[in-house]
Amino acid sequence: MFPDWFDKFIELYKNEIGLPCTGNIRFDILTEDTVRRMKEAGFYTIDMGLESGDPEMRFKYLRRYQTDEMIINCSNWFHKYGISQLTYNIIGLPFEDIHRALKTIKLNARIRSDRVIPNIFYPYEGTPLYEISKEAGFIPEGDFTKRRVPLVQPQFPEEQVLFIEGYFMHFVKRYKLAYKLPPILGKPYEKWLDIRVTGKHVPYKFLVKVHDIYAGARGHLKDFLVNRMPKLYVKLRVLKHRRRAEKDL
Repeated sequence: MFPDWFDKFIELYKNEIGLPCTGNIRFDILTEDTVRRMKEAGFYTIDMGLESGDPEMRFKYLRRYQTDEMIINCSNWFHKYGISQLTYNIIGLPFEDIHRALKTIKLNARIRSDRVIPNIFYPYEGTPLYEISKEAGFIPEGDFTKRRVPLVQPQFPEEQVLFIEGYFMHFVKRYKLAYKLPPILGKPYEKWLDIRVTGKHVPYKFLVKVHDIYAGARGHLKDFLVNRMPKLYVKLRVLKHRRRAEKDL
């Protein structure tokens, strides 16, 4: 964002600290030279806000003037220089629907993001998106802060938002495979995945319940290990991150 500051800082960091590090950056201010210098300074992963894979959502509502091509090109630089990429994504934006949300999944797959974090949109008072949501009638009466999906949108019901959030990484991995395959196999597989996400007969409520049960069991297991077997928990965490680091390298 501030090239003069970055030029001075990155050299100081490389020469006087030199420890592996992470950082945050925007797609629209990135250059290949910046990525190269970050790698030389010890960056091993980068966090970026992709937010939405639908260009209209990014431009009109999020005011993030980043094209798909720009996002893909920047991501290719990270792969070229061996820096892993984590993307933040928003689900349930005003006027979004499941087809637009699917574009977010697909763009994450196209850029081969190493880690993805989907977050459900929350309308903070005082922001433009809060006013847009309020004017459109998407904010329910009463205390909407206790709702899992704050906005009530007829074109994007709660069970679909929760489905996309819960199975986001699942489908990113599968679309990655679809894009790796030869077109004769990849195209039919992609269409089959599209039906699994947006088809008329997808049992969204049931699948959300299944994911909730899985997430609950996983949370209970984690709490048990943390409280009853902390040494084993730490060893498992170390093993997990060591494998991830080796994969990134």
